[in-house]
Amino acid sequence: MLSQQTQWECKDPTIELFSKDKIYGTPGFFFVGKVQRKPAFYMWNVCFPLFLIVALSTLATVVPAEDISARLGLTLTLFLTATAFKIIITNYLPRTNYLTLLDIYAVVSFVLLALMGLENAIAYKLRDVPCSSSSSCGRLLDIAVVEVGGLLFIALHAVGLVFSYKDTFRVPWDKLDELQEGDSTVE
Repeated sequence: MLSQQTQWECKDPTIELFSKDKIYGTPGFFFVGKVQRKPAFYMWNVCFPLFLIVALSTLATVVPAEDISARLGLTLTLFLTATAFKIIITNYLPRTNYLTLLDIYAVVSFVLLALMGLENAIAYKLRDVPCSSSSSCGRLLDIAVVEVGGLLFIALHAVGLVFSYKDTFRVPWDKLDELQEGDSTVE
């Protein structure tokens, strides 16, 4: 029996009896136990830190667009932080021949950080282009990224958090068997 403190949950354990083993010709049994990971460990130790790293990248918009080195320095530092974090957490993630939801989340985090670097460069180029009587196009771009992008970012995370605890994103066992056929990295 698995402890309540473990990151694993036991699902549908069964025992299959057979009269003769195919190799030795003796009676025996198979114990079949399916286990799945509980998501809380990964939500707090992988997703939440990556969420904070990406969210902190919006602080670059507080730095004036004229100071491109400081803006890109902050964004690139956070990108390198996310890269180092990904290298460290790789030991805790299952090795599979397909992308897990956590892998997709990490890739999307890297893409968002790269897009923030691109936004910094565009805001720098638009810093002197007037878009309204009081703001440059670069400043309006900063505001749009923080307000619209930030709201979408937080809303998607809220929806994802709700659905991840309802087993919506779990791969069904029969589909998992198909995915792992021929996968030599799964132990």
